[in-house]
Amino acid sequence: VKPAKREWKEMMDEIMNVKGKLINSDLFVPQNRERIYWTNIPIRPLPKRPTWNKEFWTCSHGRLYKKLNGVCGCLTTMCVFDMYHSSVKAPENRITCEDAEELQGLPRGYTASINRNARNKTARSKMIGNGWTIPVIKHIFEGLK
Repeated sequence: VKPAKREWKEMMDEIMNVKGKLINSDLFVPQNRERIYWTNIPIRPLPKRPTWNKEFWTCSHGRLYKKLNGVCGCLTTMCVFDMYHSSVKAPENRITCEDAEELQGLPRGYTASINRNARNKTARSKMIGNGWTIPVIKHIFEGLK
């Protein structure tokens, strides 16, 4: 993840002997997910951010707030419980695991095999929220060509 303090990033740069590159997933998918990638793979120039026109809402302190830039907030391990598709806070408007998969660049249903009971929705959400955004990793690996 993106370190909270610049000094921590600089310390990691020194330890890794390479400068970390900040990449926001919103260049590839409609999700605001800033991460720093430390790699010796040359990273090609990043694309321009597309104009995302999705509608996402997030719940904070019991109130719903619209994400104004057309992208979903950063998915967490509990992403399916606090992100919505509309201003109506209802279970049917929550971001589903399939939506979260898509926002991470995974095929819809990719993690469905672990969804055998209600408790596994949490396990599935954790897998997605802890994962990398696949199109970002693909872009980095293109530097190997």
